[in-house]
Amino acid sequence: MKNSQCVLGGYFGFGNAGDEMIWECLYQNAPDITWRILHGKPAKDKNSHCGGAGSVIKPHNSQFINRWNPIGIVRAMIQSCSFVLGGGELFQTQTSLLSFLYYCTLPVLAKLCGCAVFFHAMGMDSHLSVLQKKALRFVLKSAQSISVRDQKSGAVLDSIGMAGLYRVVPDPVWSCPVAQTVRPVMQKRLLWILRFSGIEDASVQKWQKALNQLSETTHHTHGFIVLHPWHDDRPLACLCQGLRFFHTIEKWRTSTDMIKVIQKYDTVISMRYHGLVLAGLCRRACLAVPAHQKVAHLADSLLIPALSVNELSGLALRHGLDSAWHAFGTAQAPDIHIRQSHASNAVRQLVENIKAIDGL
Repeated sequence: MKNSQCVLGGYFGFGNAGDEMIWECLYQNAPDITWRILHGKPAKDKNSHCGGAGSVIKPHNSQFINRWNPIGIVRAMIQSCSFVLGGGELFQTQTSLLSFLYYCTLPVLAKLCGCAVFFHAMGMDSHLSVLQKKALRFVLKSAQSISVRDQKSGAVLDSIGMAGLYRVVPDPVWSCPVAQTVRPVMQKRLLWILRFSGIEDASVQKWQKALNQLSETTHHTHGFIVLHPWHDDRPLACLCQGLRFFHTIEKWRTSTDMIKVIQKYDTVISMRYHGLVLAGLCRRACLAVPAHQKVAHLADSLLIPALSVNELSGLALRHGLDSAWHAFGTAQAPDIHIRQSHASNAVRQLVENIKAIDGL
């Protein structure tokens, strides 16, 4: 008879703060389930794995499975009753077509191994081709339950004939417990969460110019934090070499460290999806600079001002910061409470469904 074990698939083990926090939130709500996490870079020792800028303690009841080891994956699925995929925008081709095919294969493999399949708080790319949407429909058809993290993702499922077969729930990171601190009363400290496509990214120079212009006309304290070090560390270092004002490079080892860093600042300027989520959880003013559609959609739903990357300049940043501070604390706070509650309820419901499959 199978034990109470669940295989969890997603973009884990690459140091992306948002994705690492997703499985942490699941674990915190189900410490009595053994999680077998498909991991990009399995730990060199049994106590920790690379997460963000440092190490995150591996829960005692979890196991990291090399996501590139098919034999290990099949063995884990055979020994488990359930397979969960999510959250995050996994069904997309912006990264690569191979990524899309990988995440399409996992649920099919899990089903063949006898697992109940759950899709939780998924983000869906609206730019999938007709053939890719057909593949997605085939993969989703056998799911025990499906949830997406926003209405835009739901619209993708509607377009492939799956209307009414899914729920819309907030991203799991919204369920992360955050101790509230004193609400900022002045916009003095700015925390920048940027993203780049590489060290040769032309936006590195654009950001240098815009930030230097901003510093010449304002008197803020600046800090930078990287949510995906493997992806953004080197481009940020290149950017900071050309800055003509004092700034701090913030480091984090755990999600708790990251939250404490954000709470030191008054306003967060984020190009990343989970940067907006964390700013909301920490009750900080926020300005979105969307590099991807999902960030623009989230900013719009939270009534957070957004600035296009194509409009970057010192003046545009100054106006954007003014708008962010003006919007701070108006329509965002009640909605954030609701998102936190709904995200926690969705995670608990997922855990109950897993336990029901296990017969607990």
